[in-house]
Amino acid sequence: MVAPEDSDLGLTPQNRAEIRDKGRWLRRVVNPFVDFYVIMAIGAAGSPTTSEAAQSHEDRNIRDLTKDMSTIQLKIYAEDFTQITGSLPFLKNRLESNEASRVIRKITHRAQSIADQGKQSDTKNIKYGIILLIPKKYFPPGDDGDTAINVHKSIHVDNPNSSKAWRGWANPATSRLLCPVEYIAQFKANPEDTREKLMQGELPLTDNIGDPKFPSFLYDEDTLDGSFAKGLLRGPVLLAVYTSIFISPSGATGAKASSKRGNARIHGMTKVIPSTICYAAIHTYIALCCRREWGEEWKGVKLPRLYILLREQFAHPDDPWCVDTLKWWNEKVFEASTELDKGLSEGARDTEGPSMRERLDNERRERMIAGGS
Repeated sequence: MVAPEDSDLGLTPQNRAEIRDKGRWLRRVVNPFVDFYVIMAIGAAGSPTTSEAAQSHEDRNIRDLTKDMSTIQLKIYAEDFTQITGSLPFLKNRLESNEASRVIRKITHRAQSIADQGKQSDTKNIKYGIILLIPKKYFPPGDDGDTAINVHKSIHVDNPNSSKAWRGWANPATSRLLCPVEYIAQFKANPEDTREKLMQGELPLTDNIGDPKFPSFLYDEDTLDGSFAKGLLRGPVLLAVYTSIFISPSGATGAKASSKRGNARIHGMTKVIPSTICYAAIHTYIALCCRREWGEEWKGVKLPRLYILLREQFAHPDDPWCVDTLKWWNEKVFEASTELDKGLSEGARDTEGPSMRERLDNERRERMIAGGS
């Protein structure tokens, strides 16, 4: 029996099944901070594969949103548009038919409500399990991670509402992982003093234009050489969070493999794509800081800007960093999962020096020049 609302929207039983089955997956592969209708409108306007009819859905408000966007940012919207229409092909057909924006908005709202359920589930699971995903080396000398086990027990067994007190600046390990990578040598040399300066905003978490400074959990600290690209998006905690979301929680902790299929297998994902890495990075940040739930800001760090800044690093597929990083991720995630199957003060900014985006762009240009010589 078709619900009256479905009849009004022209949704068939197959359409409803696609929304139900694919909806929870979509937040993991598109920008988790942006309304689906906005993605559809901007993406349709910028995608070379859509017709003029589909592109006509870009109304005046959407044009206002896009007027200051870079070419790279518009490309990201086009990629996300492709992800949504690839998962819900009937939706693209409705766009092509030049259907009323009101109907398209209602359909995308329904898909988004289901997608957000998947995101909220990931937030809860990672937040309560993050302490066990942190390697022992990040804990203070002599601790060897024993505190992690005790904290995990107190959170899950004794007092489930206490998790906030054991994350963020309150925990030496989470503090170190949240510390911007440019301060990490200082943190290692004097952790308590550095942690205090971070809490008081003496060491800013954002750059001169308000973009977040990259936290150290994004990096493989063993490979740091002073550049912002070396080791970026190869941090062990980030990898563990990614594995927990897309492969299985047991794969992230090394526990006995579960018979339950992971999200990647359920949805036919056979390779790592940039948006999923960035999605896991935001979940890692939220789990490490003391937010109780998904949100857009912590201590002046705007997480939507962090997400976009990370996505932008993959905008040049021929960049050696991009090629090597995706190769590394696919080896770590899918080759490892095959083996597993077998058995601050608000708003404080650093007003001096170039922004994170400028630094990363400069390093990319140098890599591209070196690669072409």
